[in-house]
Amino acid sequence: MTINWNKYLLDQISLKFYYRKYSQLPLQPSYFHAPLLLPSLIKNLPSSFRDFARFIKVNRIPSSILSYSGKLPAISLLIVVAHKDFENLKLCIAQILKHSLNPISKVEIVVPESDLASCRKILEQIQLQIPISLINEDEVINVQLREKMKSKLKHKYGWALQQLLTLHMVMRSDCCGVLAVDADTFVLRDQVWLNDKFTQVLFQSPEFHVPYYKVINKVFPKLDTISYSHITHHMLFQPELLREFLTKNGYVDSADVMIQVLESFDKLQESPFCIEFEPYAQFLHDSHKDRFELRRFSNSNFSTKENNVSITELIQSLDNHNFYNSINFHSWNN
Repeated sequence: MTINWNKYLLDQISLKFYYRKYSQLPLQPSYFHAPLLLPSLIKNLPSSFRDFARFIKVNRIPSSILSYSGKLPAISLLIVVAHKDFENLKLCIAQILKHSLNPISKVEIVVPESDLASCRKILEQIQLQIPISLINEDEVINVQLREKMKSKLKHKYGWALQQLLTLHMVMRSDCCGVLAVDADTFVLRDQVWLNDKFTQVLFQSPEFHVPYYKVINKVFPKLDTISYSHITHHMLFQPELLREFLTKNGYVDSADVMIQVLESFDKLQESPFCIEFEPYAQFLHDSHKDRFELRRFSNSNFSTKENNVSITELIQSLDNHNFYNSINFHSWNN
């Protein structure tokens, strides 16, 4: 095999390469690496130095699993999924069941009405000893709100609906913990999501998208936010705390939240708001510091085209090797 040395050396000093490499659990990034990355940092001004400093900080958080001394509480698994990610669904579920040290009491899958039959065929192939519920998203959110969302959000409708469905399903849950996971995300390492003292893991992300917080501050004015985010492709929710948060901000249900969001978001932004993961995590920081422990996110985005392997092959090569906590394959990368 002939190596393109120019490309190889450029890759070594690119921010993309650095962020993927130093997201790995055995490695810790350092501010002292900045001189090596200087050309790439200058090329990506004005935000690159701030993003680099944030990346360093969040990747120096402990990576150990939560400690526990008694029986771990059971949690449920929630996946809101569209047809484009159906091929990943079985593997997504299998990886969570393999690596969750908390017992999973039930699995809830929310899909569009048009995809119920094809999703049901996929789930019939999964042999589980726990209940799996397939839920029609049209029966969760009323038609009037869905039509209003379509009118205002246009092509962002599906992305926003996924957030609203997650919020709704967690609010109505009778479980002590709900693990909500994007269907294109795969857990690679054992985790305690919620320990016997009802302290949950909270992963911190290097991503920081300013428009999210402008909307959060409008929709949840009583919330004091911090400048570190939790956009992590999966989140352990404690439903009682989510209900407390929304009640504190004057919301009876998830529909009320979305109605306020539709009046508050910037239509010019391609990714204008996050109404489930981030507000909940910020509420934990603001009001329940004793109910979570921060842990290193250690996630990386992968492209099957770039790696010239299937998703299954790549997961098998990384699984349980303590390189990453999770990886995800966004459809637009593949």
